[in-house]
Amino acid sequence: MLGAPEMMVAKMAFCFAVAERGLDFERYTDLRDLLMGRRSDVFNFVGTPVVEEKLANRHLHAFYFRKREAFETVIVHLFASFGGPMYEVVLEPR
Repeated sequence: MLGAPEMMVAKMAFCFAVAERGLDFERYTDLRDLLMGRRSDVFNFVGTPVVEEKLANRHLHAFYFRKREAFETVIVHLFASFGGPMYEVVLEPR
């Protein structure tokens, strides 16, 4: 299925954001619609980081909040301790 790995990364970023910032139903509306299957444009939410990031690699997986102009994003660094792939997920417009 096209976009399945990106959907997994989007779910991970959403869970991280909710765990850190709380479940506020006014936030993350577009991302929630994607995760609930009400939209299918996963590549509008998940991609490689806009700016190359130098992040800590102490943990197996790492998550970081970023502000990118009009958007709040989460950097998802899979297998960070092994130099794995990094994704950036758009949570919401600020």
